[in-house]
Amino acid sequence: MDLADFPWVRFGRPQRARQTPSRLESYTFADVINGPDGPLERFWEVHPHPEYGFPSESTQRLFLVLLDLWAAEGFRPAHIVFHSLTHLYHRLGGRGSCPQDRALRIHRDLQILEHLTIDGKNAFWNPAAYRYVDIDDFKLFSAAVYAAPRSVRRDMSSPGRGRAGYLVVSPTLQTVARSKIFSTSVSLSTALALTGQEAKLAFHLAKRFRFYGVYKRRVDDLCKVIPIEAVRADHRRQRLRAACRALQQAGFDLLRSWRLTKKRNTWLVEFIRSTPPTSGVHPAEMRALEAVILEAGGDKKSLGYWRMCIHALGSNLIYRAVSEAKLFCRETPGANFPRVLTSRCESIAREVGTVINPRRRPKMTQTDKS
Repeated sequence: MDLADFPWVRFGRPQRARQTPSRLESYTFADVINGPDGPLERFWEVHPHPEYGFPSESTQRLFLVLLDLWAAEGFRPAHIVFHSLTHLYHRLGGRGSCPQDRALRIHRDLQILEHLTIDGKNAFWNPAAYRYVDIDDFKLFSAAVYAAPRSVRRDMSSPGRGRAGYLVVSPTLQTVARSKIFSTSVSLSTALALTGQEAKLAFHLAKRFRFYGVYKRRVDDLCKVIPIEAVRADHRRQRLRAACRALQQAGFDLLRSWRLTKKRNTWLVEFIRSTPPTSGVHPAEMRALEAVILEAGGDKKSLGYWRMCIHALGSNLIYRAVSEAKLFCRETPGANFPRVLTSRCESIAREVGTVINPRRRPKMTQTDKS
């Protein structure tokens, strides 16, 4: 699961106040990625709270605070204790007693997070099955206990008194968190100092910069991920530029530079990392990708080199390299798969601005040449 790559928050004015009920039923997102056997279509559908609508910027900020509380416990408990609404207000940067309107907003955001439901096609990678899997009715939290919830309705001057409140984390979210996928270079203080769209862009870049030295994407596609939902294309580019400038001014150390360019009537955005990316491949994912390469025809004696490719490129680009190599070998009789795959990996590495160790290259065995 990766909320950095999928839109789940709607920024701007509250959707409930300006949209018709039919427009509130769900929010969908679709794109294409490289899977083990070629391109895969991904589909992501977010179902909002029936009364309060979609998650907003304040919901995202509260979610980050809750993850920070959970991270302090090492993601071990099956629940996140937030104690009271006043405690959350202080964690969000507030001082003194919690105003009535802020307490109501925090309480509504907790309810939105509790009821948020997501359906997805090819949404998550399953290392055990070596493939992308679908999800139905995925929830971040399966239940919630609020600190004196009646006081929120009856006495907003003293919110959060009584027993400690907590959220029960869904089993899927527990598995993902304990696999260290949540580790990122964006601190909570930095994220809270940014607007919602700026923070989402920071998390998205932090995830991409785990593997890429240079990350390039179409502006329209990136705006769908954040999302930036301006109707006019020039307004979307304007907001994206403002978000990029804000990241640099906030001291987002991973981002060295960025630029927007127009090529054949298509606007592209390019981000350059300030330091070379380090490997962020989980051991289970590493074993799965090794199996993909070996099953496709890679030489087992060159496993050390293939691991370097996996570390340098990451899962999506490895799938792309394997798919392109298999297609080339099918169309070119007598082609040597390890050599073709090596060429594709090195070409993709140059494309994204990273380097595979040039001193370690695959060994060509008699079996490879046959």
